[in-house]
Amino acid sequence: MGGANQNRYKARFLYKDELLVFNRREKHIILHVDHDEDDPMDDQRSQGAWNKALNGKPSPDELVAELEYLLALQRDDPEKFLPKPPPENPRDWMAEIATRDWWADTFDVGRAQMTGWFTGRSTKLDGIVQEKVGDWYARLNKVATETSEMTMQGKKVIDKKRFLYHVLRLEEEGSEITNDQIKQMLAAWYSEPQIIDWQDPKPGYRDAAFDEDNITHRLCFNDACEWLAEARANDWDGIPSSLPPDGQWEKAVGAEKMWGGSNEDPHELNKPLYYKKYKAANSLAWDTDSRTYEMTNHRIISILDDDVWRAPTEREAKGWDEGSQFFWAELKRERDMGGIVGGIRQL
Repeated sequence: MGGANQNRYKARFLYKDELLVFNRREKHIILHVDHDEDDPMDDQRSQGAWNKALNGKPSPDELVAELEYLLALQRDDPEKFLPKPPPENPRDWMAEIATRDWWADTFDVGRAQMTGWFTGRSTKLDGIVQEKVGDWYARLNKVATETSEMTMQGKKVIDKKRFLYHVLRLEEEGSEITNDQIKQMLAAWYSEPQIIDWQDPKPGYRDAAFDEDNITHRLCFNDACEWLAEARANDWDGIPSSLPPDGQWEKAVGAEKMWGGSNEDPHELNKPLYYKKYKAANSLAWDTDSRTYEMTNHRIISILDDDVWRAPTEREAKGWDEGSQFFWAELKRERDMGGIVGGIRQL
């Protein structure tokens, strides 16, 4: 049966090398795709299945699609995947990112020397490695940030609303957009960035250029200019300011509410919370892109119990669960135990 099932798969992933220059190790790639907190069956996909897909073997369509999506995401928005900056003692941080030989080749030092430094048997590279890893990370961070920003700029210029939001924000910050900047945004939209090689970081958009002879480029540029001229002529009517009301960039908002009951809890995940009154503290920050306050923190701070406000228990502090976190945890635990847990039958 295994052979028959294998033969029915036709999809192949063809870009392993591109993913490896960005992720350094196969296990790093698989960690990005084999993880979905909202999918209780996600961890049933075997390591072998992912390895086959990554290495170009015929595989289920969804595995190949996830790998291709990861490639596009890391190519277009590499900043999202950057590690935190290296600590003062970067040895463990470096070991998590790549192999000793990879670092030796990246820093152009002998592999034996690098191994000696990693194991602590040699101090010849002390100070040198710290300096090199700091310089390397700064380069990687710079090109990744620039690439992600160009991708975002390209998405803004072809959408009238997002473009005008962007330009008004620039003007309210004291600057203006130029024709050259509009063309650069369009160049990013009509280009496909290259994935960044972490061993030798270079910008993803290396060859992006506005083509004056390309009719599509010219038409889109004219559209953007017309949108801008119309908005300015109408004194930005209909385009909300990027500045927060009353200059208040952050604010704290308290709320006193009551949780619901069983009719709002089909999987009975929130019994300890039924009809309890609680107070919450919400921190809000103004988002200049969406022109709204976005919640940055939400905490349950007290519970009404027999007419007395008290500190929440650990469960109460987590708040109402809509059905994913606790439900999938129960489902996975049930599957592991091979029975029925909490009244939820294995699917």
